[in-house]
Amino acid sequence: MKRIFLWLCSMILALSISAKDDNELKPGKEVNLPEYGIKFKLFKDFEQTPMPLASAMGTLKDEAKTPVFHIEELFLADQSVGYWTRGNSKIYLGMLSLDPTTLKGVYKDYTTKEVFKEWKSEQSASVEWTKENLEIWAARFSRSSSAQSSAGISGQSFAAEFFSLKYSSEDGEKKELYIFKNLKDSSRRFALLYVMDQKTANSQSYSKALKNSVASFVFFPPKQPQQNSETKKQLNIPGGKKSEENKSAEYLESREKVLKSIKDNKNWWYIDADDYIIVSNMESKQFAGEIQKELTVLHSVYDDYYKPEKAVNSVSVARIFNKRDEYLAYAGQDMEFSAGLWDPSKEELLVSPPDKSAGKKEKKENIINIIQHEGFHQYLYYATGKNHAHLWFNEGNAQFFEHMDIKGLGKYQANFDKDDLETLKKMMESGTLDIARLVKMDRNTFYAENRSIMHENYVASWGLVYFILKGSPMMKGKEAYPQILERYYKTLSETGNPDKANAAAWNGVDIPALQKDMEAFWKSNSLVSRSLR
Repeated sequence: MKRIFLWLCSMILALSISAKDDNELKPGKEVNLPEYGIKFKLFKDFEQTPMPLASAMGTLKDEAKTPVFHIEELFLADQSVGYWTRGNSKIYLGMLSLDPTTLKGVYKDYTTKEVFKEWKSEQSASVEWTKENLEIWAARFSRSSSAQSSAGISGQSFAAEFFSLKYSSEDGEKKELYIFKNLKDSSRRFALLYVMDQKTANSQSYSKALKNSVASFVFFPPKQPQQNSETKKQLNIPGGKKSEENKSAEYLESREKVLKSIKDNKNWWYIDADDYIIVSNMESKQFAGEIQKELTVLHSVYDDYYKPEKAVNSVSVARIFNKRDEYLAYAGQDMEFSAGLWDPSKEELLVSPPDKSAGKKEKKENIINIIQHEGFHQYLYYATGKNHAHLWFNEGNAQFFEHMDIKGLGKYQANFDKDDLETLKKMMESGTLDIARLVKMDRNTFYAENRSIMHENYVASWGLVYFILKGSPMMKGKEAYPQILERYYKTLSETGNPDKANAAAWNGVDIPALQKDMEAFWKSNSLVSRSLR
């Protein structure tokens, strides 16, 4: 935990020093997409980034707990074929293929992927575009309340219509959308949505740069993609393998969704294995292979402690970024405090690149620590049938695995951060350690705004889980404590109800007595030393 925290501090300092004050827009390199038969120029310093996947907003009250999504997010993800970012500014490239006039949610503005897919399958092969459905398309794609068409601009091979948008934005961002119609084939329509942050939109160069970008759009005859284009993106790493045998349709669909997100981005590649798929634009392919091996071993370690009770029907995704800005553009600017995270709404493990000033060994160690911690959150989510566990269990185990020394398949040893132990001892001495309160703590209380208190909640959870797994078996008469974790995991897997899992885990347990035993263990240097063997 401390190593990740120190890395975060250095990262935040570096970002504050290197932050650009210049929000002026300058011409960038030409974007050429032969498969779609289009090319155009954007702005300098805008980097092509994988399109963020639609985030689940909740679930239906059915047995399968089907995820629900905001309609506009699914629509944007489906109609987007390109995405570029610089800080908080974004540019989307869309391809018009769906008539949005009949699109409805299962509940207000929310729907399921299954309902969206069914609606999409009912669409005609070609859309008859009118002023009405173009305005609705523009509003859906831009996630605005409405869009009104007005005079645009004509170019070498297109006629572009400008759409004024109505939307609410707390940070003052500015949206402008242009739809380009091929003069020779009116069925071919693309859109560029410019979403600029307030500083960029107010810069002197904004208006001129935007007009130049729109005017640069060119249509030409599309070219069929090379048949081996996908295999070029796949890295053949020794030990990495992919088997589609006995995989469910849901599993294969989740894999294809990830590959689609990097399809038109030449800098991104992937490593495909049975349990994981890694997508990345990191420059070091050798380092990528090391990460793949680590993930494969990690999966076996988690499995030794918590074997899945149900079949896992989704591929585990790890997305590793080459630049910090790319990570934040994908994860969200509110994740600036993080070096990596498991995002259940996107069902991806996201990893920020390490500080470039760090040495090769330190870089690897930083990423491995993040993966060992966040990877457990990902594993637990799928192993229990996509359920969310109480934080004492989830974060406590994640901390336990984060510090584990893993050498290879079947070769691992428990370890811990000495500073975390010092924090735990201070909590015991001051009387602030309260296990009975910890195991009932809700999300807002656990992730307290006070960073020091939040850190103590992490440490207390780790100390509890480590004691149950490694300490209690060495203490006479305390060998039954590991059943607490077993009962929690099994009940959560069977019922999908974290409260029932918590009740089952602590049923019949004298928690004050357990805390005394836990404190006795951590105060005994000999017991702690023996637990590391």
